[in-house]
Amino acid sequence: MKLKYFGHSANDIFIFILPLILPVILVKYELSYTAAGSILTLFMVILAIGSIIMGKLSDRFHRERIIGYGFFLSSLGLTAAGFSTSLAAFLIIIAFTAIGVSTFHPIMYAMINDTVTEGKARILGIYETYGTAAILIMYLVNGYLLIRVGTSGVLIISAIPGYIMGFLFLNSGKVQLPVVNPIQRGKPAIAAAKKPTNPYFLLFIVTIIFRILSISAILNFLPILFVKAAHFEPDKAAYAAALFFAGGIPGSLAAGKLASRFNPLSLLIISSIMVVPEIFLLSLQLTDVLYYVAVLLFGGFTSGCVISQTILLTKFGTNFGTGAIYGILMGALTITGSVSPMLFGFLIDNFGFASSLLFCLIPITVSIVLLLYLWKNSAAAMEVPV
Repeated sequence: MKLKYFGHSANDIFIFILPLILPVILVKYELSYTAAGSILTLFMVILAIGSIIMGKLSDRFHRERIIGYGFFLSSLGLTAAGFSTSLAAFLIIIAFTAIGVSTFHPIMYAMINDTVTEGKARILGIYETYGTAAILIMYLVNGYLLIRVGTSGVLIISAIPGYIMGFLFLNSGKVQLPVVNPIQRGKPAIAAAKKPTNPYFLLFIVTIIFRILSISAILNFLPILFVKAAHFEPDKAAYAAALFFAGGIPGSLAAGKLASRFNPLSLLIISSIMVVPEIFLLSLQLTDVLYYVAVLLFGGFTSGCVISQTILLTKFGTNFGTGAIYGILMGALTITGSVSPMLFGFLIDNFGFASSLLFCLIPITVSIVLLLYLWKNSAAAMEVPV
């Protein structure tokens, strides 16, 4: 499991390095907030498409090899981005980097689901903690380095863990073959009928999409929010944004433990509700300390949502292979994550930071209402904890 944990740490660095350097890129290329959000949109769109494809491929091919090659592609892309001399070259390279990044999450969630039979919630809590801790360290270290070695140096240094993980996954000595669905083995359809399609699966994905629409927009713009709205320097803004992930560490551990004892759907509803006041607080003119507290709590409750939704996905699951299921999840997450930065940037350009943050309360409220509907009507509301 340690390789899975550290792999998650390295992969999440690739996903969150762009928001960290975005305030510098915005100034360097004289971009509007909409244009800055579009850079994240490009990355996330390719990540979304790649996640769906990689999830499907992982139900057919050796999973460790796909992940290993993905790490090398990600690291090469980030290294090349550090040497890019124009915005166009930077965007092309980042697009290739996103393909490599897309190999990890759908495959790893499927691997954990297929191999862990007991204490799955606790394992997922630890797994998410490793990723969150890596992002926290990355923000703190790169926040310090940003004004010393520049964006190029930060990108090149951040690529190093990916090279190490790529080597380790390709030389791990054990290859996990995907768990094949009975239909894919050519067995009678009645065998597959033991796990029928849950009619609430699609609705559950929709609840995730609406929640991520709010959270992803704010999370990707946190460094810019602190630079432009709170007037922090870029390095201090990186430290402030890191508090989101500092809150995510205890949030992930607590959610993993609680999901082993209580119903995950109820926990997801509670965590989602608790995100709302943090978003509202960020829309206000606060002292530095209150900004820090709001971001810390925002990260804690958001991480709680991630654990519960991951557990529930297979409870609402379908006849797809697990790689395909988690590919759908990551595709939904990243497609939504691709739209939200550009949309949020457009709102900021036209309405300012405060009003844009208040707009973000609408999607997460819709998500909560739909989750309450599921809680009332679906069998998952009565599921025995993992």
